[in-house]
Amino acid sequence: MRIALLAMGLLLPIVCGCRVSESNGPARHTVTGTVTFEGKPLESGLISFEAADDAAIGLAPASSEIVDGKYSLTATTGKKTVKVSRTVEAGRDQITQDPILKESIPAKYNQKSTLEYAVVEGDNSHDIAL
Repeated sequence: MRIALLAMGLLLPIVCGCRVSESNGPARHTVTGTVTFEGKPLESGLISFEAADDAAIGLAPASSEIVDGKYSLTATTGKKTVKVSRTVEAGRDQITQDPILKESIPAKYNQKSTLEYAVVEGDNSHDIAL
């Protein structure tokens, strides 16, 4: 029992120290913009700015809800892959009556996104037309 407690006491600081917290990690910069789909503002959805460099140091992707075609988030500097997602109800499960959701945005803008943006220091503005 003592050995287990000792091991836990020694490993806890190592495990806790492996992640970068936002308060002492890399600087983040505001990115705002609009998202349109087929020429119209995207009513709702999610947007994320992702980079392998961020993931390597334990930072989650910068993400935000899209509301009435607008978004605002904070991200680290550098080249990001931008992903846009919007799920819609495609029916109901016959047994549970839970909604069945499907992605309404083409994969080339989310799971297989080809969209990129380079976040720079300071305020950034990036409008996206899908």
